[in-house]
Amino acid sequence: MKKLFFLVFCILIISGVSLGQATLEQRWAVSEVIVENGSTGNTVNIKLTWNDGNPGQTHGISSWIFTVTSTDITITNVSVHSSISSNFNISKTPITNGWKVNIWGRSTTRMLKDAGNGPASYLVAVVTFNAPATDGSYTITLNNAEATKRITSPPYTPSPQTFSNSSSNLTVNVATTPTDQVPTATPPTIGNTPNYPSGTTRKYGDINWDGFIDVSDLTAMADIVIQNYGNVTVNDNTFGGADNQRKFYEQPEGESPINYDNSNDDSDPDVFDAIISDVYRDPGEPDPGSAGNPEPYLNLMDLQTLEDAIANGAWPSYAISAIANKPAYKVNDNGFGFGTVLAKVNGFKSGSKVYSNNGIVKFDVFNPGTENSKIRVKFINNDGNIRGLQIEFISSALPKKVDVWKMPDASDLKISWARNEFNKIVILIYAEGGKYIRTGENTFLTIAIPNVTVEQVIASEPTVIASVNNLSEFVNFEVGEFRETDLPLDYMLYQNYPNPFNPGTEIRFDIPEYSSVKIIVWNVLGQKVKTLVEANLDPGRKSVKWDGRDEQGNPVGSGVYFYTMYAKSLEDGREFTMTRKAVLMK
Repeated sequence: MKKLFFLVFCILIISGVSLGQATLEQRWAVSEVIVENGSTGNTVNIKLTWNDGNPGQTHGISSWIFTVTSTDITITNVSVHSSISSNFNISKTPITNGWKVNIWGRSTTRMLKDAGNGPASYLVAVVTFNAPATDGSYTITLNNAEATKRITSPPYTPSPQTFSNSSSNLTVNVATTPTDQVPTATPPTIGNTPNYPSGTTRKYGDINWDGFIDVSDLTAMADIVIQNYGNVTVNDNTFGGADNQRKFYEQPEGESPINYDNSNDDSDPDVFDAIISDVYRDPGEPDPGSAGNPEPYLNLMDLQTLEDAIANGAWPSYAISAIANKPAYKVNDNGFGFGTVLAKVNGFKSGSKVYSNNGIVKFDVFNPGTENSKIRVKFINNDGNIRGLQIEFISSALPKKVDVWKMPDASDLKISWARNEFNKIVILIYAEGGKYIRTGENTFLTIAIPNVTVEQVIASEPTVIASVNNLSEFVNFEVGEFRETDLPLDYMLYQNYPNPFNPGTEIRFDIPEYSSVKIIVWNVLGQKVKTLVEANLDPGRKSVKWDGRDEQGNPVGSGVYFYTMYAKSLEDGREFTMTRKAVLMK
């Protein structure tokens, strides 16, 4: 019986059958939008979430069919989203009150895969619609979904895949003068909570209460998670001090940080701080501000929820019910053809922009206009108080497939990014709670985007926001073509110098294009002594030093050692391996 079970197991693996539960979901990227009555050209995205149930990514979604209809709203077009348009085709047929749509891979190998150890979400289609002339609440429905999956290796055998949801509704609120659709909270009314002025509201996730949700709120939440409340400033013109500012959980102004978060005193405004920060509710946890829970437990899940909201422009489905799937950005029309729905307001506090003079971001475009074009993001930081950066581009100006590579200078930083529902590519780079971005010149990431030109990058209107001590400031930037006449033409690993050596030596190597690189030191028995390099690197001549110590930091003995360079191009997949000998003499 055991042999039979093992045989069946092997057959399932070989045939690509997933041993887990595959799930596929299609829904709107946000649950509701607000548009002006009679407005045209409004758009909203459709999102596909796929999990093949197997960590090995044995299946991917190669095609799907759906209908999009509304009895009250005119749907003018459905198009494939720019983030997958290079790999997928679309056809559509008019039906009563809408369209029947088919999206499929341009070849058998083009498919949407999951993350390898869980689900992956894709923006797959853009629905364009005109709003009715009459104010009210209307619905657009996704329905009749069918999908085909394929095995991710030859012969790419197709099979049907059902959807876990039968339909998804988008609520379209039509108004003469649309208001901010970002969810807000009001001060609690339990106990002796201070009496904020009537009509006081605060956006969920707006930790520093400046009216915007951005990277400074993210770094503030990182401090809150480690209870570093004294580093978080709140702009509170009612209970702040002379400068209308107080610290998170601080009441009164000037209170010792030791007494912050004194949750047994319901007279504190810190309950309001807690309410807007508790964006992820642990199962069974009471609502913050209730008599049984004046202060919630703010943890890493709240940080992750806020990060997703800032990058994607909408609160994730796993956020608290008051905000789940709703926009995290203020509604505004910036002239990108999205009516009043899909653009973030620029500026802070009455539209003014405060620029930091202590740093500049350089966007260097490699090989502009070619399939191998890249944007290298370098930050020259002269301010020791910068906690994080938020970089935004208008995504319609950069319509090709985008990938973001983390570079070694960002190894100690958190990076996330998304091409979101709000016509933005948003990249977040930030330090953990209590930490700062180091000063000096650092290359944090490379944006891989085929055929991009310097002019397109400029047309995407880059915006850089810095979190300076958890408050937002704009950062100046430059866009230019990268030129270096002595860029290596091929991979090369050079002889270390000095050699023989004691106690240290330098190893130089060449990288002709963006590559994944490892350099490992071995002893004469073939045992690994130390990994000197393991990172994605940009082109150029590089060097690394070895101090004659092993992975645990212990000095190694005199003798012969070998060091091997393994490199794989991130552009065309070619590989390089080379080994040289080093002699340590003591």
